[in-house]
Order: sequence, then C-alpha cells, then structure tokens
Amino acid sequence: MTPAGNPFLYYAVAASLAATVAAIYLPGLSDLLGSEPLSALELGLAAAVAAVPAVVIELVELARARRTDLPVRPDRPGRAAPARSGHGAAS
Repeated sequence: MTPAGNPFLYYAVAASLAATVAAIYLPGLSDLLGSEPLSALELGLAAAVAAVPAVVIELVELARARRTDLPVRPDRPGRAAPARSGHGAAS
C-alpha cells in the first residue's frame, strides 16, 4: 500500500509534528519536559539531517532505474524490478 492510500498516515504524522512542536514551544509543557526552543540554525540542521535518508533512497532508486539490465516495474514507473533468480519460475 502506498502512503497516499493510507489517509491515517497523514493524520499520524500531523499529530506527531503537533506534539513535538507543543513539547518544544508550549510554555507549560516545555517547562515540564525541560525542553527549550531551537535556534534557526538548529532547526535548519535538523531539517537537513532528516532529509538525508530520503535523498539517499531517491538517488539509489535513480541509479537502479538507469541500469539497463534491470527491467522497470510496471506498477511503479521509473522504479527497477528486483532481479529474479530463475529457480522454479516458469519461462
């Protein structure tokens, strides 16, 4: 199932983001948890580090799609199909 096919995933991500922002910036809750607001530099660094896995995954998928020996999967345009070993498969 793709993330777009699961609307509850978006609600869960939004709720998690709201809880994180509240824990950092809401005065009573931040005092209780002992957190303090992040500077612009810290926020930028956190966003950059969080983006690294997505960028790496997309680069790997792009490299796989450019390989000529792997067929493209019809259900995911631009994505390479896994290699088959040929054992037990009908030709």
